[in-house]
Amino acid sequence: MKIINFFKRKKFKSITEFFFFVLISIFFRFRFLIIAEIISLIAIRFIFRPININHLLSQIYHQKRNYEKERKYFKKYLLDNLKIKKVEPQMLAEYFLICSYCKNKRDIKIFLKYSIKNSSVYFYGIGLLRYLENESDFKNYFSKSIKIFFNDKKKEIPNYIKMIINFETKYNYKKNYNQINIKKLNFLDKDQIRIENYYKSKEPIVLVGSDYTYFKIFYSHYVKLFFETNNNYLHFHLFLKNKKELIRLSDIKLLNNNILISYEYIKKKNFPTSITIDRFKICYYILRKLKKDVMLTDIDLNPNFSLKNISKKIIKQDCKFGFVDEKFGVPWAKYAAGFCYFTKKDKIVLSFLSTLINFFDKKRQNQMFWTVDQTGLFLVSHLYKKNINFKILNLNNHVNFQKMLDTPWYLQRKKIKSKMTLIKKEK
Repeated sequence: MKIINFFKRKKFKSITEFFFFVLISIFFRFRFLIIAEIISLIAIRFIFRPININHLLSQIYHQKRNYEKERKYFKKYLLDNLKIKKVEPQMLAEYFLICSYCKNKRDIKIFLKYSIKNSSVYFYGIGLLRYLENESDFKNYFSKSIKIFFNDKKKEIPNYIKMIINFETKYNYKKNYNQINIKKLNFLDKDQIRIENYYKSKEPIVLVGSDYTYFKIFYSHYVKLFFETNNNYLHFHLFLKNKKELIRLSDIKLLNNNILISYEYIKKKNFPTSITIDRFKICYYILRKLKKDVMLTDIDLNPNFSLKNISKKIIKQDCKFGFVDEKFGVPWAKYAAGFCYFTKKDKIVLSFLSTLINFFDKKRQNQMFWTVDQTGLFLVSHLYKKNINFKILNLNNHVNFQKMLDTPWYLQRKKIKSKMTLIKKEK
């Protein structure tokens, strides 16, 4: 019965299309993206107006971070739906976003006419277009879009969204750089000589924030690749749910003398998002107390970068920060929060992090949302650039960031499986 309902809901025109869709979905779910892509390209040659296959193919290219091809197939999906007059407002909103990633202003302008009946989507499209045109009033259109959306739903705008719309913060980098208080680090390994040597070293370090599950999946892979090109200290900071996870870590081998593992317990509420933002507090602590440059990274990537070379570029170009800017035409995706370099040079860096952490903590008091870290980086850097003259090194020019994100498929499968398990537990 479920299969019949699914068939009707998706409006498959034939058993052939249904068969291809299910087959592609299976390969897609388990991250056999190349196989899923090949089958999809074969399917669209044999099916007339393959609406669902085009949609699925656009999602495959999104995972492969090929946004131009994602736009191509989502556009076909959208045009086919326009022919049968089945276009929903969220389809247009999604297409506007994809076009923004590709910096395709032309298609946003063309498809805006189809969104006129839905003011929220229309102003959202205008906002993205104004941002692509480097116009400072883009925030006003996002604000209109959000207000109309929640008014139509007869709901009050959440506080965290109000704060983004009206983001302003009073700051004085001479005063607020030391306003963040965090506890002393708890290390898994009690070897005091190793810890003291780490504290004394003034070389740049890499800080990796993770929960227990991701750490078990990616730890060996990360360590192996990192020490192929680096000999700096590698500091893992783990966010644990309970003491059971700490006990399970007792069998972890450090694999290298330059590895340190610290940990803290974190509340279950908003657990995944809290991990992404609380790592900035540890970064702040290391900068302020230990006085080292910090490269902050995600654990689910290929760390085949040279920290020594990045540090040299930072010094040579007199930069205070290093962020990955892939030049996407979307404000909340401007910087990749999972690969950032912070220098110990002066109080501006500490002030920046202090403001960023305060921004995150206010979100925590209200309601969290995904990409909060990227949104925070964009808003705070935008604020500081308007008031202080400093340089940001675009790390995307010095590392192959796309290759770094392309972790082995068997690790991606384990990652997906862990997410599915978490979703089932929450249900």
